Amino acid sequence: MCIRDSLYTKAVRKMLRDQYPNSKAMYWFSPENEFVQYQKGDILQWWGTDKALAQALEKMKDQKFVLNNNEHLYLDCGVGNLYGDGTWCGSYKTWKTIYEMPLLESKQIIGAVVSLFGELVNDQVVDS
Repeated sequence: MCIRDSLYTKAVRKMLRDQYPNSKAMYWFSPENEFVQYQKGDILQWWGTDKALAQALEKMKDQKFVLNNNEHLYLDCGVGNLYGDGTWCGSYKTWKTIYEMPLLESKQIIGAVVSLFGELVNDQVVDS
């Protein structure tokens, strides 16, 4: 069953449409959930790689994207996790890494966001 077809999702979409008729829905999106049938005009917050983004833009022509690329836009990478394991998202993302992010020319891209997840924030990750 697709998310759009669930009773919960239908009810939430109706409630939001009734309360905020001029608003659009925004979903966290990665290549793993391409199977979801989004509605035309939904905004997708991209979480994935540069290579996969180009493919998603081609497949999802009715959607707009806000970039949240884990290769460039995650500030909490590089230290590891709370259990002493390595980090899933590679080395530190410096401001230079962010500014050097390759940009795709696409009218589908409407912005970007830099993430810093709270479970890994400490004085090693953020200037105190």
